[in-house]
Amino acid sequence: MSQHNTSEVVIQTPAMTWSATRLKTYLTCPRQFRYSYVDCIPSVPTSPLVFGRTLHEALCFTHERQMQSGNLSPLSEVLERFDALWQNALTREQPFFRPGAPSPQQLQTTGHEILRAYLSNASNAKMPLAAELAFEVQAGDYKLAGIIDRVDEGENGLVIVDFKSGTRKPKEIDLEGDLQFTLYAFALSRMMDRPVERVVHYHLRDGTRLEAIPTEEHFAWLLDEVLPYVAGAVAREEFAPRCGYWCNWCNFRELCRAENARNFAEVK
Repeated sequence: MSQHNTSEVVIQTPAMTWSATRLKTYLTCPRQFRYSYVDCIPSVPTSPLVFGRTLHEALCFTHERQMQSGNLSPLSEVLERFDALWQNALTREQPFFRPGAPSPQQLQTTGHEILRAYLSNASNAKMPLAAELAFEVQAGDYKLAGIIDRVDEGENGLVIVDFKSGTRKPKEIDLEGDLQFTLYAFALSRMMDRPVERVVHYHLRDGTRLEAIPTEEHFAWLLDEVLPYVAGAVAREEFAPRCGYWCNWCNFRELCRAENARNFAEVK
């Protein structure tokens, strides 16, 4: 058994705090999970990650002002806020831009286009109930945590809106039983003691909304299958690498290659 310090041992318990990102990371590659959450090796932030986070912060600013004043902020104010956040993120985080990726200036222009379209579409929408809602709920032996981008009032319950800033857009059928959406819906229903009517994947680049309806079967899958499996494997220190196309974008690729050279024979 490998040696770990006290803080790392605490991480490896069924009662640790589980986010959708942590669960997805382990299911994708246990070794990547170990590097990120057990060894706590820092990774270089990528430009899409920092750009997406900056957009989320600007949208949160917009809706917080809306909930305070009853009106959306003027476009000029939102763009000014985004620009300040973006420049600060570039300076503070120094994200990695892959060869051929959009430049900082191009992403800034894309951010303006996204925010301009978003505010136009949201001008007649109802005020949200919450923006950037942080949660931490207990589910049996497991503690779930995360941040929900926006919560709306639906016709028969709550509506979760999750902003996505990437270029890839999934098919609507792929969202049924999505791990992140299932965890968010379960946590929000538990926290507010109200049903979640649906979860909306809001694709910021074209303004489309893809919807999924969470069910008790999805919740049972999360609580009875996913959480026990991942928490149990982490407690047993099962961190073998799982190779696939995701290795090409992994921050720990070279470290993992050095530890397990043979495992990369089939990774192109």
